[in-house]
Amino acid sequence: MQSNSTEIKVKAGNLLIKSSLADKQY
Repeated sequence: MQSNSTEIKVKAGNLLIKSSLADKQY
């Protein structure tokens, strides 16, 4: 279960990074 929660955190972090990068591009 810990690995799953870690994966979710990593995915959420990637989404935040992508969204922040998109904001900088526009």
